[in-house]
Amino acid sequence: AYNITVLDHLPATRPAAAALVVRNVAAWDKADSDFGAAYLHAGKQRVEFVRMLAPLLPRIILSIVSGAPKEVVAAVLDAALDYAGTEVGEPHHGWIVVDYYEQFPSIGVAAKDKSVIDLRKHRTIDAIAKLGIQLPATSPLDDTARRRVIELGAYELNASNIEDLTGQPSLALDDIRAKSEPVFAAALGRLAAYFELIAAREGAVTVRDPKQFASILNHANDAAVGDEHLVQIVEKSSPTCHVGDLNDVPESVWPTLLSSKRATPSAQNLLSYIDNVGPLDGDAAIFLDGTEAIEEADQLSDDDRRRLAVAILGAGSVISSTAHRVQLA
Repeated sequence: AYNITVLDHLPATRPAAAALVVRNVAAWDKADSDFGAAYLHAGKQRVEFVRMLAPLLPRIILSIVSGAPKEVVAAVLDAALDYAGTEVGEPHHGWIVVDYYEQFPSIGVAAKDKSVIDLRKHRTIDAIAKLGIQLPATSPLDDTARRRVIELGAYELNASNIEDLTGQPSLALDDIRAKSEPVFAAALGRLAAYFELIAAREGAVTVRDPKQFASILNHANDAAVGDEHLVQIVEKSSPTCHVGDLNDVPESVWPTLLSSKRATPSAQNLLSYIDNVGPLDGDAAIFLDGTEAIEEADQLSDDDRRRLAVAILGAGSVISSTAHRVQLA
């Protein structure tokens, strides 16, 4: 049988003996689990006990410590995650981690003892990420934990976290990218949540700087962002965002660029649209509505000018005014 009082003294006086006792407890039959529960309630070395037990029982350590008394639960949860690391199991216990992580000594600013120099590389954030937990707030974390959270994406994508992790308040993708490529990548990877943030903040845009518009669209396309989300990036960007040459951005957003009049009404853009998307359509009609002349038509070859003229004159189903079609052609 194990003795609580004896184990209280062993870690400091006979660490090898303490480790042997904990290895025996890790067999985790009924007597072992009863002793573990009793020690978590009455022992004096509860954190050290969990530090020794967690590597031996990483898959169930959260269940073991979740019943610890309130005054020590944050410390033992931290120890469990820290010493189990990426071997930790039981994602269904994530709620208790979220409830207490701000008080974890290894990662929380408020919980740290500033007088102690801690050189150990903690694995608490790695365990949190392994459990699939996204922390609701990153500001309570120390700098080391914050960097690891960014690397692993173990945080909720919300306005407060974006500001905390990038050091600036803008939600625009170009502003986020300028401060943190990893946070930018996280935003692209969680665009449904990102667009909710944009919708919730009055005046927020997906791209603020017109000079970064094409770059953001291409980066998102290279990151395998779907066409529907690419279109939303265009639609929710600053009204000043504009494309001079359609060929500078993914083809999937061309119709939206035309229908929102975010492209130059040049002859080359219209020919590119015809050659890649198809005959002039409703989006092109909106694009040309109010346009008196096609720009840079004189830069086309004679054959391309004829092709464009024929396409415009033949677009009567979408540009109903014959006079306007003749004017443009």
